Amino acid sequence: KGIRTDISDASTTTTFTTTLDLSEVFDNVTYTGTAATQSVPCTPDLSTNDGAVFVVNTSTTDNLRVVDTLRGVGAAFVIPSIIETAEATGLTSFNLNSFNVGALASYNGSGNSIWSLVLQETAKFFDIVRISNGAGAPAATARVVAHSLGDEVGFIICGQETGAAPATSANFCWIRGMDAIDAFYFGANNAA
Repeated sequence: KGIRTDISDASTTTTFTTTLDLSEVFDNVTYTGTAATQSVPCTPDLSTNDGAVFVVNTSTTDNLRVVDTLRGVGAAFVIPSIIETAEATGLTSFNLNSFNVGALASYNGSGNSIWSLVLQETAKFFDIVRISNGAGAPAATARVVAHSLGDEVGFIICGQETGAAPATSANFCWIRGMDAIDAFYFGANNAA
């Protein structure tokens, strides 16, 4: 039910141990599409906390969609697409213990079974980070990306938010245990 996190106070030698209750920041929700705007109940509060909703219509061949609070509603990262996609009638709002979906079939097809994973940003569990190459910086510029996950990152998804569509290597995921130079690239059949 939880993850143990040890927190040390730098001014003393006392160590405090807390347990993260995953049921407050993570929810696995299935619902039936109605083709009309509906509210989907979930535990995480994405109205006041950052987070993301992963959605896939399991009754069709639709791709997985990821909508996060940083990009906002109406902007979905459609895996395995190259850049974000505007979907105004997809996920339409983040609420206290729910999110709303519009009529777009990928999110709410009539009678379809829809699966969603809802994650709230929480230190040492889940973080959304936006980075920019900056004006004129080459895309291959190496950088250290600050995050709240601690020393042992378990999973990374990286996708291009805007700009011209690059090669598929711009969008990938990495899982702990893979070599640092290996990743699974969206739109590809194998790891590089």
